[in-house]
Amino acid sequence: MYQPATSFCFKLPLRRVEEVFGRENFDDCGDWVRDWLAEYLAAHPPHSPGYRLVVDCDFETDHPNPWFHTLNYTARLPDAQVARLLQQALKDKGLLD
Repeated sequence: MYQPATSFCFKLPLRRVEEVFGRENFDDCGDWVRDWLAEYLAAHPPHSPGYRLVVDCDFETDHPNPWFHTLNYTARLPDAQVARLLQQALKDKGLLD
C-alpha cells in the first residue's frame, strides 16, 4: 500500500554552515545532507513502494540580526526515525546547536 513520505524541515544556522564548510560554501553543505540521506537509505531501504528522496533548500534571512539567519532543508523522508538520525548527524557534524 502506498504511503506518502512526510516532510521534515531542518534549519541550520548560516554561521554554523560557514564554520563547517567555509564562507558561502552552501552547496557543499547541501551535497553533504543529500549524500548522508542517500547512503543511509541505500543501507536501509524504505518500505514504501515508489519512495523517492526529495530535498529542497532555501534561506531564511529576514531577521535583522544575522545570528538568526538559517539555511533550511526540507526533506521528504520515509519516517520520523530517519529524521531523528539525520538531526543527530547534523549535530555531530556541527551544523546544529
